Amino acid sequence: AFNNNPYAKAIVNIFYSNIVCEGIKPTPRVKDSKGEPATKINDSIKNLWDRFNDISDITGKCTFYENQKTSLGTTILTGGSFTNCMC
Repeated sequence: AFNNNPYAKAIVNIFYSNIVCEGIKPTPRVKDSKGEPATKINDSIKNLWDRFNDISDITGKCTFYENQKTSLGTTILTGGSFTNCMC
């Protein structure tokens, strides 16, 4: 029904836009013992997150955000998805 129904496609696209959009973008807010922002640590966390985003797919073809969109679409259309979590 999804491939032949513009309403079904519109619903899935609404989910993509509102749930995934551009993906989770965490903002590190680590503070030092004085309550000031720890800029070195925050910059390091941001850089590591950006690196993870770029290399989250072993083939190098998809970013973490694209993988989120694929997983969400599979869950909506089929009711579930398999994800290999490297925890």
